[in-house]
Amino acid sequence: MQKTTKILYLLTTDDWGGAQQYVADLAVHFHRQGCAISVAFGQVDSKHKLIDILKQHQINYLIIPHLRRDINPIKDLLALWEIFKLIRQNDFDIVHANSSKAGFTGRLAAWVAGVEKIFYTAHGWVFNEQIHPLQKIFFQFLEKIAALFSTRIFCLSPSEYQLAISKNIIPAAKLSIVSLGVDLDDIKKDSQTPNQFSHSLAAWREHYQIIGTVGNFYPTKNTTLLIKIAHELINIEHQPYRLVIIGDGGERPRIESLINQYQLQKHILLTGQINHPASLMRYFDLFVLPSTKEGLPYTILEAGALGLPVVASHVGGIGSIIDNGQNGLLIDNINVKSFVTAINQILSHKNRAKWLGQNLRQRVKTQFNRQSMWARYEQEYNFN
Repeated sequence: MQKTTKILYLLTTDDWGGAQQYVADLAVHFHRQGCAISVAFGQVDSKHKLIDILKQHQINYLIIPHLRRDINPIKDLLALWEIFKLIRQNDFDIVHANSSKAGFTGRLAAWVAGVEKIFYTAHGWVFNEQIHPLQKIFFQFLEKIAALFSTRIFCLSPSEYQLAISKNIIPAAKLSIVSLGVDLDDIKKDSQTPNQFSHSLAAWREHYQIIGTVGNFYPTKNTTLLIKIAHELINIEHQPYRLVIIGDGGERPRIESLINQYQLQKHILLTGQINHPASLMRYFDLFVLPSTKEGLPYTILEAGALGLPVVASHVGGIGSIIDNGQNGLLIDNINVKSFVTAINQILSHKNRAKWLGQNLRQRVKTQFNRQSMWARYEQEYNFN
């Protein structure tokens, strides 16, 4: 009788974002393939979106009590011990870690526990953030050490792969590029799901052009810059714009304060986290992402699946989705003026906006489909 493959997916937190969506996609797929799947994480999110998905598919999940995003030597050692015990008690065949903190502690614990296959996905290198140079060196050192414990490290885009090579952090033989994938039919279905904000956005759409984004309120998402961009756009004559921000997080008080400062309460809608972002994205005329750091964002793929034109920062793997001027616009100088010029340029020419959106949809359909992503991981896990 063939042994059931036992897989553990590790995350630092279940606070819903790209890494959580990625793990959910893989966990559900390999659960359907007959594997015994467990997903473990710390810092339980009050919205419980990841937990709800895992429960829906009857996938086992576990909480690592001391696993936290911030660096704390005592808690980090306790988290390492908790992950080690979890792995030893369950005898996993594969441990696949995600996000920086779980990536290091999880791989080390798996190696000490004697796991044969240890994988890691880099959802944007932490040393590529806007941090102190000494912190960059420290995080590069940690990635170099963790690579010793890894069977394979997955990059979501060629740019992330090249960055790891150029910094001489990880041997090329241990690196693979596996892009994210989405299902266009699923996103279309999600877009038709009723939402409490749908009526308001439908009313807005009759009088205004709607700019929107999706993302957690983290500093790297640069949402405060987006408020400043909105302030400039609102003041452009004969261009009635409105802004919708789908997401939530620790920076919300700062964002709300900035909205009040600029008196934009009637011009900006903060929806908080919602289960089906596409249900509101369908009302967008343009998707904007001013991040200072990204891996390969699901949100741009989802925008593309809906045929939206995109204006985004030229960071991380975004350039592997967007060809500047062909299916969206990329911003190298991440500032208010650059974004305002690009957004106004697209929304002032509806035919061009439609053309850019159609081109992006075709790119997502052919190069970023979920079936291809699953097939690659079946191959990497040596299921084929």
